[in-house]
Amino acid sequence: MKIFASALIFIWGLILVAATSEAAHAERRVALVIGNAQYKNPNNSLANPLNDARDVAALLTSLGFEVVLTVDADKRQFDGSLQQFARMATDADAALFYYAGHAMQYAGHNYLMPTDAELEDEVSLPYQMVDLESVRFAIERAKGAKILILDACRTNPVADRFVRAVAGPTRTLANVRGLARIDKTEGMVVSYATAADQVAEDGKSRNSTYTTALLTHMKEAGLEIEMMFRRVAQDVTAQTRGRQRPETVVSLLGEFYLNRSDATAWEQIKDAQEPGAFRGFMSQFPFSPRVQDAKYRLEMIELTARTRAQAEEQRRAAERQAEEQRKAAERQADEQRKAAEREADARREADRKFAERIAALDAASKALPPPPPPPPTPKADELTWDFLKDSSDIAALKRFVAEFPHSALRAKAEARIAALAAVPPPPPPPPPGPSVEDLMWALVKDTKDPDQLRRFIAQFPNSPRRADAEQRVAALAAEAAKAPVPPPAPQLDRRDIARWVQLELKRVGCFTGPVDGEYGATTRTALQNFAKLAPAKLADTDPTPATVKAIQDFNKRVCPLECPSGERADGDRCIRIVCPAGEVMRNGACVAKVATEQKRTVTPEAKPPHRVGGGGGKCFQFQGRQFCE
Repeated sequence: MKIFASALIFIWGLILVAATSEAAHAERRVALVIGNAQYKNPNNSLANPLNDARDVAALLTSLGFEVVLTVDADKRQFDGSLQQFARMATDADAALFYYAGHAMQYAGHNYLMPTDAELEDEVSLPYQMVDLESVRFAIERAKGAKILILDACRTNPVADRFVRAVAGPTRTLANVRGLARIDKTEGMVVSYATAADQVAEDGKSRNSTYTTALLTHMKEAGLEIEMMFRRVAQDVTAQTRGRQRPETVVSLLGEFYLNRSDATAWEQIKDAQEPGAFRGFMSQFPFSPRVQDAKYRLEMIELTARTRAQAEEQRRAAERQAEEQRKAAERQADEQRKAAEREADARREADRKFAERIAALDAASKALPPPPPPPPTPKADELTWDFLKDSSDIAALKRFVAEFPHSALRAKAEARIAALAAVPPPPPPPPPGPSVEDLMWALVKDTKDPDQLRRFIAQFPNSPRRADAEQRVAALAAEAAKAPVPPPAPQLDRRDIARWVQLELKRVGCFTGPVDGEYGATTRTALQNFAKLAPAKLADTDPTPATVKAIQDFNKRVCPLECPSGERADGDRCIRIVCPAGEVMRNGACVAKVATEQKRTVTPEAKPPHRVGGGGGKCFQFQGRQFCE
């Protein structure tokens, strides 16, 4: 566990270094940090500005700033540092100036105090002090954010002596304590360690009260600069119990972040799959706005891990189940094998006992008397007559008389022939009725509606009446072209529409009755069957042109063809079922014929005609069938 924690800390160190390096390459940010503590006059010296400046410079460097640090700067060093800073700030993306030390205001101007400043009167101010306007000149050369942080206005004996020296010869002495507010701060952030005309505390620890709070909140990654200075002011006000109240003026058009290490670190880890990376991010940057994203990614990774663990457990359970099933199948196969062996043993034992019984029966049969002779075999004419006695085929009966002229059954055959000859022949079948094509043509041949004729052509493209229909369409088109106003469409009465519906239903195979225009029960049933099999939504009360149109949308048979018993469907018609030899029609299907005749032996005197075969049994053929003794 300790090794893992050390590795995690090392990885986060690399990420932070990469984040700072990337931030430095992304944009150029410069800073000038000055801390004056050891003044020429020991009475003016301060305890914390050197620590304040060095700590701020180190933190800014870690945040990607190019920092110039100057401590205990006299007037010449102060001006030289400002000159260098002005060149660095030219076209920079961000420029920051931090000052810790003595400062004062006079006649509405703010002055920063070099370590060698000696004030005798107001004349010496521009020559001994550094006007804050020169700092503004340098910082305003940047093209991006301009940040001015003044931790000054600390207790200043020089300012007190200056007041005493100047108060006599001047008529009025303005306030020199604290700093005055800076005018025209567009595009700048100006932070004062205390309110205007007030004095800031130097602090009793390593840093001043203001810089202590500033360092704390500058380390918070992802904190927008206005919010950062607001938190600094809250800490200072609480620490001094209201004696020191920092002020900040923000005139930026957009947001600015001093510490952006969280953003760059997030870019480094946002696609990572290790939960430790996101836990380290949340620990390192607890105030970053991307903490919620890190929590979400961590939850998703942990959810994925749990899902994978569950899937792995399910896979293992499936493997265990498969292994158990395999073993159960092996046990079942073994049991079946043993059962088969037992069954085989039982069969062998039964065969042995059966063989013993057969041997016993064979021995017993040898002791029995011989069997009686078999009954005489019927003659050939008797067999043939038994087959033909119920036949209605007069030709077959006449052949029987011709082949067995001396048979005792001849009289019965002749009587059967005479009886069949006395029965009148069946009437011829009625002529076929008109086809759907004929009925449809009879309905539309005199119509004035070319659309009906076109539908007839589309439904019957091979009809011999197609030429007449096309000629009729052309004639109607010519008449329509001559007439300025087309005549109104003919109105069909209820019987015409019913006849039309019957024709269309007959076309799709749902109506078999007569096309008579009667919308009765047969037509209604056919329409209901069509609606159920199509399927289609139709009104079942009275037929309408919409009903006709709905049926016309189907160009193929909808209702199945129903054939009577003994016939089968062949396309759109029924044909008679012909059974092959050896089968008979029974209940509408061909089945094998079951012979009920008993075998009989033909007497030697019978000499049936058309014998087939050379030896052994005696056979003959009659009406395509073969009979043998």
